Amino acid sequence: MQERTQLLYKGLNSINALLFRWDTTEQVNWGILIISFIGMAGPIFFGILFNQLHASLLASLGAMFVTQGSSSPTLKKLAADYLMTILAGASSIFLGSLLGGQNWITALVIVCISFLVALITGLDKKIARLAIQFLVFFIIGTGLGSNWEIGLSLKFALVFGIGAVWSTLLLLIFNFCFKRGIGQFPASAKAIPFKKIYHHWVRTLRHFKGWEFPIRMGLCMITAEAIGLFLGQELSHWIPFTVALITHPHYSSALQRIFQRGIGTVMGVMVGSILLIIPLPHAAIALIVGSLAAFRPILKKRNYLLYSMLMTPLMVISSSLHSNMTGGILFVRLLDTIIGCIISFLLGYIIWRRKAKAT
Repeated sequence: MQERTQLLYKGLNSINALLFRWDTTEQVNWGILIISFIGMAGPIFFGILFNQLHASLLASLGAMFVTQGSSSPTLKKLAADYLMTILAGASSIFLGSLLGGQNWITALVIVCISFLVALITGLDKKIARLAIQFLVFFIIGTGLGSNWEIGLSLKFALVFGIGAVWSTLLLLIFNFCFKRGIGQFPASAKAIPFKKIYHHWVRTLRHFKGWEFPIRMGLCMITAEAIGLFLGQELSHWIPFTVALITHPHYSSALQRIFQRGIGTVMGVMVGSILLIIPLPHAAIALIVGSLAAFRPILKKRNYLLYSMLMTPLMVISSSLHSNMTGGILFVRLLDTIIGCIISFLLGYIIWRRKAKAT
């Protein structure tokens, strides 16, 4: 009896360490908290004033795209980084919405982009982060689905870009006024030349290890899209969306990320969808979105499960432009999210674990 109690106690401690560990090693940057609130709540308040709430939600999604910080040491390089980020974000929404709703064509494009994104994640951290963001927002764009209407896709991209520019201006003004960085990634003392990084990346592609993560991601995405096409549901893009969020290149944090991201995403989808079902005043939506955005940087450093739970409602609310939330849609989103988690766990981690241990 005592042995069982000890085993249970150890198991609970393991679960607590895996899911609920609270990391306090890094200090909270209060500047980016304030900017995150203003950046995401601001467009919604503008939308309320001009009776353009749906457009303002997409703009707030653009604001969230750029509030990830930068490691550039000068204001000029910081501006260049954010310009690249804005272009990448607007392009992802434009291309995603343009190709959305095309069934197997959309599925094939997502699989190919996922493979390419996973391939270049080994090139550079900054490029990898931007590429993964591009993939996630491309999938969100497919949910908008303009059905090859270039004009409509351009409008989506323009509104998204306006939100991104708004948030970027806030970030640059903060840097200029306070002469301090707000990036989440510290700048290195000496930057490594890109040419050297590129040649190292090319050398890794001579071995299977360099192709392993692209294969894992591609396998997960093929399965996700195949299931989505089989189910034939309108919101099946939530399956590859979940896979893109939780499939991680590093085994050391893969399992923890899958469980934290998976549980957090499921809980976040429920919270976000319920917020859409409840008839809240528009001003309340703006305050909720702004508050969630403000706490997001804290929780990203402190606990990934709570970060995922907080981030997902932002994605749910901001990307629900053309659908009135119902209980049926909520059930479909939850089902798709769970399917995406299972795919990532089985095909993105568990079948590769033995080989990784042996290596």
